[in-house]
Amino acid sequence: MCSNLDRLGTTVVVSSEVRLRKGYSAHGWVRYGKVAGVKIMVSEWWDQEVELLARRTRKQVNSQPVIFETGYGPSGLPHLGTFAEVARTSFVRWAFTKRFPDIPSRLIAFSDDMDGLRSVPENVPNKDMVRLHLGKPLSSVPDPFGIADSFSGHMIGRLKSFLADFGFEPEFYSSSECYYSGAFDAGLLKLLENVEAVKAVVLPTLQPETRVTWSPFLPICEVCGRYTTIVSDYHPQDAQISYACSTEFGGASGCGNTGRVSVRGGKVKVGWKVDWALRWMMLGVDYEMYGKDLIESAVISGKICKALGVEPPVGSFYELFLDEEGHKISKKIGNGISLDEWRSYAPDDSILYFLTKSPKKARKIGRELVGKTTDEFLLLLKQPTADNELLRTMMAATAPGICRKHNWNWSSEFDFSLLVSLVGALGIDDVAAVHSFLRDNPALTLAPQDDAFAFELVQFALRYDRGLRATRLPDAAAHELSIGEIHALETLLQRLGDADFTAADALQTMTYEVGKARDLGLREWFSLLYQALTKNPTGPRLGTLLMLLGRERSEKKLQEFLNSAVKSSEKDEIST
Repeated sequence: MCSNLDRLGTTVVVSSEVRLRKGYSAHGWVRYGKVAGVKIMVSEWWDQEVELLARRTRKQVNSQPVIFETGYGPSGLPHLGTFAEVARTSFVRWAFTKRFPDIPSRLIAFSDDMDGLRSVPENVPNKDMVRLHLGKPLSSVPDPFGIADSFSGHMIGRLKSFLADFGFEPEFYSSSECYYSGAFDAGLLKLLENVEAVKAVVLPTLQPETRVTWSPFLPICEVCGRYTTIVSDYHPQDAQISYACSTEFGGASGCGNTGRVSVRGGKVKVGWKVDWALRWMMLGVDYEMYGKDLIESAVISGKICKALGVEPPVGSFYELFLDEEGHKISKKIGNGISLDEWRSYAPDDSILYFLTKSPKKARKIGRELVGKTTDEFLLLLKQPTADNELLRTMMAATAPGICRKHNWNWSSEFDFSLLVSLVGALGIDDVAAVHSFLRDNPALTLAPQDDAFAFELVQFALRYDRGLRATRLPDAAAHELSIGEIHALETLLQRLGDADFTAADALQTMTYEVGKARDLGLREWFSLLYQALTKNPTGPRLGTLLMLLGRERSEKKLQEFLNSAVKSSEKDEIST
């Protein structure tokens, strides 16, 4: 019971003894245990966030909407982490609305498109052209893809497209809109009038050599259009600052110009930590999530808010997504599995399910995770929606009709990983043929109501299998078999001739006994059989795979593997 709870984090029905304890599930801190005939409600992580937000009552008494915000720096292509911040915040917003239905709320997705271009991303075309604009606001850099009106416009457009596909409907704000329109003018004037108070917060956190020239304001040089400027004086009575274009930014050097500009109308922006505080103050933000790497920035931005007489929002950090080597995924590098790749390998709904898991745990995102997550999602779909808090939250947080394909039901007994292994073993790159194999296989029960979804899953499995081919062994002979492995394969082929292919457990036991009798390492032995059957070193339960492939296919695959390995060994002996 506890293992299922850890996996799904949903309501469970338990019986007999009472034993409650606190545990960390995939979805956060929960209370679970056994109580006769009683459903134990699990507290999801978004409910914990609402508990924190509920203490902030300022807007609840005057009927103003509670503002949820997410932030995106469009310095590179949006990745899963960018999308995740909007999705997770939407889950929290839904939980808040469920608890406080009479309090209105808004979700703002803010893009800092006036951030300066510090480097050229590795995953964009026309790098030489982009390099010419280092140090300029992202909204002033041409689109390297030649589609949008600016570099940031392209990146923001990609994010909007992803969010629309999933049914998320935040209000989109950008720095350029807020600065140029004058929406931030009042806040900028307040910062100018309280420069020393802001410095008192920020300067102690900087290196001594940086403190001398640091300013909350970043003027855009009127000549070269870059942030290669240093503030030389403040003129609060005129709402202006003086500057010299005499430093470096993103590898670009200042042009030597000096000037005096207004802090209003988009002629300046403020640095990151101050900009975050300005945004919170001017938009009235009540809640925002941020990556673990921004915890210190959030603390400083909160102190700046307080120095300006403003209450900072409730903040919540999340752990970072990592690539398969354990490195943080980056917009500028494009490492880790991309949203486009995940969507080609598995249903969109599997991404939403993945993002319901606790954000307090760092996770490596790669192709293997996609398969595992899809298996878990199919298992989740076997639970009635009425008793399934996760599905209700996923439905409610997205626009109606977007992520509710096939009524979100699945009752068949096979999962996605098994389907991928079958595709690899069958060697058939045809959706209809694989789908027919599933429907006609006497050892497999495909529920009629799952037929359409199964057809879609076959399409995903075929694309997933194509993605695996680059990492597969080029042929069966790539594994140099030992004498013991050859004899074990010969023995297994003999025993399969009389085996009952309707009994997966018996087939599993048989393969185990054959390997053990030859004193083979069982991990290596099973990996060898997976390679022989699917050309992958891992797979589903071997007895089930053999049963579904049937006697003829199983024997043929194993015999071909054995013959190829023996021929390769003979060639090696001749060459030596």
